[in-house]
Amino acid sequence: MIGPWGGRGGTPRDIRKGNGNRPRQLESITIRSTNSYGGRINGFSFVYIDQKGQSIPVGVWGSPTKGYEDTITLGYGEHINLITGTADPTGVTSLTFVTNTGVEYGPYGYPSGTPFSVPLQQGNGEVLGFFGRGGDCLVALGVYVTAQRLRLN
Repeated sequence: MIGPWGGRGGTPRDIRKGNGNRPRQLESITIRSTNSYGGRINGFSFVYIDQKGQSIPVGVWGSPTKGYEDTITLGYGEHINLITGTADPTGVTSLTFVTNTGVEYGPYGYPSGTPFSVPLQQGNGEVLGFFGRGGDCLVALGVYVTAQRLRLN
């Protein structure tokens, strides 16, 4: 568990309040963002695969309608091992995701505020899921990570 970054308002959001199964692998992330001056991450949702192999959708945290929507779908063997972003006292203003295959997604939002990053060791670490706070936008975001790559059978 690393983070969260962002503001203190909003409603707490966490996958631990879901189906009770730990995440095994991240499947996709959907971001709603405004990319112009003053922009931010308006909405955030994701799908993870649990220990039973089921796809579990989570969110939307923040607005389901504001801004442009983009979905990152991870391929077989692909996982996120770097997240960078910026945040201010009212929320997350930008996010960028990089996978173990070197593909970069983003930046989403408008980079302003305090920078943060979650670098994980190439080949070993990966992002499994997220927690944070939601309101009119994505107020705060933290990540669940694993130190070693888990393989799906």
